Amino acid sequence: MPAPISARRPVRRLRRARSGAGAAPIEVSMDGISVRIGRGADATLIAAVLDALKASR
Repeated sequence: MPAPISARRPVRRLRRARSGAGAAPIEVSMDGISVRIGRGADATLIAAVLDALKASR
């Protein structure tokens, strides 16, 4: 005899998010200098890199 409908629980599978699925690495090229900034870099690091590239011009 099958179990009552209220006793059955649907099997749920958890979906794991891809790390950084929406975030792409950044590559900046300026005056022959190429700099790559990896995924997960915070805004202050990106700003510091851009400021350093501007200062070297």
